[in-house]
Amino acid sequence: MSISTESLRKLGSVFLFVNGFIFIFYALVVPVFVHGVHWLITLVAILFLVALPAIYHSLIRVRKGVAKVVAVLFGFAMIMIVVSDLLFVLSILSALSHELAYALGNGVFVFCLLAIGVLALKGVFSNWFGYLSVLTAIIGLSTYIPGGSGLLSIISLLLLAAWSFALGFNILRLAA
Repeated sequence: MSISTESLRKLGSVFLFVNGFIFIFYALVVPVFVHGVHWLITLVAILFLVALPAIYHSLIRVRKGVAKVVAVLFGFAMIMIVVSDLLFVLSILSALSHELAYALGNGVFVFCLLAIGVLALKGVFSNWFGYLSVLTAIIGLSTYIPGGSGLLSIISLLLLAAWSFALGFNILRLAA
């Protein structure tokens, strides 16, 4: 039994919408319960992995080769985040190793946001989504600047929520 591209896109959109709600919840809860909700980011990464085929099938409309690279890097970033979190919870990774692995995963994810934004500006999605992707990536990168504020992290998470909703909407629009 094979799943149609249209069904794949609809399913991917649902997972992206769920991620949007998780990002909003995380942005609002993080300042109060920092240690209790980090597993939500692991859940987001898993949901992004499940939505990855829908993202890929939407991106290949512009450039198949670039879409493959972005999909592989996007998948690598999400797997890196999930594995580093699981190994840290199992006490296999030290705090420093976890932070380095997590930073690598997030860095690759930010690069993918930029790449998806550029592809969106080439015509696969709405132009506003392309600009939102680039803005989200830039704000995401700025959270790594030493002395970055908690407010910047909240803004980054809210932008990621908007980005996830917008990506889900654009993919759903392509499925129609």
